[in-house]
Amino acid sequence: MNKPFHKDFRFKKQRGYWYVIYKIDPGRPKSTGIRVTEDNELDAINWAYANMHFGVESDITLRHFAENFFNLEKCTWTKRQFIKASRNNRQPFSSAYLPQQLGRLKNYILPRFGSVPLYMITIKAIDEWLMELDSARSGLPLSTSSLDKILNALRIIFSEAKYQGYVKENPAKEVHPFDTWTGPKRKPFALEEIRLLFPDDLPEALRIWQSHTWYAYFLMEWTCGLRPQEASAFMLKDWNKQLHGAIISRRLENSSLKILEGLKTTNRGMTVKPVVFSDRLEWILKLLEEKHRQDDLLFRSINGKVISADSSNKHFKYSATRAGVELEGRTQYCLRHTYYPELLKRISEEDVERMAGHRSLRREYDHRKGIDFLKKAQPLREVINELSA
Repeated sequence: MNKPFHKDFRFKKQRGYWYVIYKIDPGRPKSTGIRVTEDNELDAINWAYANMHFGVESDITLRHFAENFFNLEKCTWTKRQFIKASRNNRQPFSSAYLPQQLGRLKNYILPRFGSVPLYMITIKAIDEWLMELDSARSGLPLSTSSLDKILNALRIIFSEAKYQGYVKENPAKEVHPFDTWTGPKRKPFALEEIRLLFPDDLPEALRIWQSHTWYAYFLMEWTCGLRPQEASAFMLKDWNKQLHGAIISRRLENSSLKILEGLKTTNRGMTVKPVVFSDRLEWILKLLEEKHRQDDLLFRSINGKVISADSSNKHFKYSATRAGVELEGRTQYCLRHTYYPELLKRISEEDVERMAGHRSLRREYDHRKGIDFLKKAQPLREVINELSA
């Protein structure tokens, strides 16, 4: 009984009883209640098999459970698929399937949910994450087909977690696939709708957004393609007036409402992002500059708190109604998903990727490289001004 009788557990003798030690929780031996005798080892083994899906610690993280997923040598789910397929004399996957799924796990799923206990990952968290997900390579919005493939990989992981008894439900299964969504479409805005949201007339803009601060906040999201968390962390000291832009290098963490250094994509090597400001954005920033410190957050709520994504989304919803724009399920994040496709119609994909903070600004780069891009990007201001005109 000193060696494991199952790949997921082993035994020890303690105070005259058999104790089972599960691989997933090696620090907490569990008493079988079976006394150690010469003829009851099989009883202890049967107990371990019967109870291996019960009493598993609920704080097991997705990374702990899934870091070896889609690996033929280490993943029990993958091995089972090959065993089942061999019974029918066929191959379970194409040659590209496992590498592609492994890429989705490492590039998208683990960076977001790796440190989260399985039981804490909800339907809402998965759906909202997918709606905001960008390409790990280019930083541009992912296609609905790509989003569904990532969702399918997460469904498989949770299906296995349910199979092994670590969760009772598969939350990913309850998320509607994007390509087959029958409810309101998550679509970008038409430029006609953008004109309604951001009119030339300042009094009309203030009627829609209710304040200069909110107007500037959402105008920055639109004309710079910023995530809400990046706009919330903006400071006037970031503004390079000579080069008409900024180097974005911090973000708001929604869960803690703390300002963190680095971007959402820092764990994928993208630490800073250069953005080009439009004439209109710089004009409204000048109006705000007199009343705000250079080294403090420019955008705060009325009570002085940081602006969370939930708070700004709520304001965006009411402002869109005042502008006469039917959202149809769209959120402020769709401003970003409108901005980059419109840029792709006007400038090269390489330039758009750089403005999204990807490919050319990985971990080995710093603010100096961002400044270099801003210098070279001055001709792009004409395009940015066109979009915001």
